[in-house]
Amino acid sequence: MITIELFVTLFLAVLSSSLLSAFVTGKFNLHAKKSEYIQYYHKIVLERRITAYEELNKFIEKIKLGIVDVDYQPYHGLFSNNDEKEWTMAYILLFDAMSHRLWLSNDLYEKLRDLNVLLVGRNKSVETVIEFGKRNYQTIANLRVEIEHICAVDMINLYNVEEFLISKKNILTGFSEVKISHE
Repeated sequence: MITIELFVTLFLAVLSSSLLSAFVTGKFNLHAKKSEYIQYYHKIVLERRITAYEELNKFIEKIKLGIVDVDYQPYHGLFSNNDEKEWTMAYILLFDAMSHRLWLSNDLYEKLRDLNVLLVGRNKSVETVIEFGKRNYQTIANLRVEIEHICAVDMINLYNVEEFLISKKNILTGFSEVKISHE
């Protein structure tokens, strides 16, 4: 015959076993959901980064083409037309790339900003688009090479979303004034 004490002991053993099992299952499910959420979030970040680098690639492809003028001075194809609409097109391509700042590496964005400062520095009243392209051919070519190099390095680590997100904590905040002088 089962005594009350044995029944209580068996009941408590079954109850504690069930509670422990429910607790472990709940913890496991919670961990699995958290892991699933993190993977989903990293996928979104990665997709956004890829989109940003695709926009940047459009700009790089446009600026790669070199043209040699009748005076044997080279300039980039992006500046091959003295029409101000073409100049605006250069800005739009650069802006499209720069507008994804959050998804680009900090080093890459700094180089794009350097290029932007160079473009903003053109004195429209003094030089044409082609003259600007000729005067800044080497500088722009060097910036493009640096941008491509940084892109290549970024592609190696593109999958490492955690490291990328941590690097975003260290970017400078605030406004930095760009001073342009037209001598």
